[in-house]
Amino acid sequence: RDAIGKQIAEKVAERNALRDEFRAKEREFRAYMDEQRQVRQQKAMAERAARQAEYDMARRQREAEKLDDQPHVQEMTLIEQTMLFCKSLVATKGEEKETEKKEIQHDLKEGMEVLTKK
Repeated sequence: RDAIGKQIAEKVAERNALRDEFRAKEREFRAYMDEQRQVRQQKAMAERAARQAEYDMARRQREAEKLDDQPHVQEMTLIEQTMLFCKSLVATKGEEKETEKKEIQHDLKEGMEVLTKK
């Protein structure tokens, strides 16, 4: 019985030693993976910060360009176009009146008459 108990104790001790060795390697691997994860996370954060800075710069430029733009550009353009249209209408009416006032000279011989509308 003692011999079998000693063999069992030896096997248990061997198993415990293997388990401890496995756990040590597992902790080592976990520490390595944590370190790798931290490196990737820091790299991602640096890239994210660079993208955010680039986005912020672009946003500031867009805001600065918006300040340069005049407000109500569409309304001003519409008013200018309306004014040009109205001027073109007024100008054509004035020309028509001038053409109507011109008198035509006819070379008439004696006894001839020119008929006009009333």
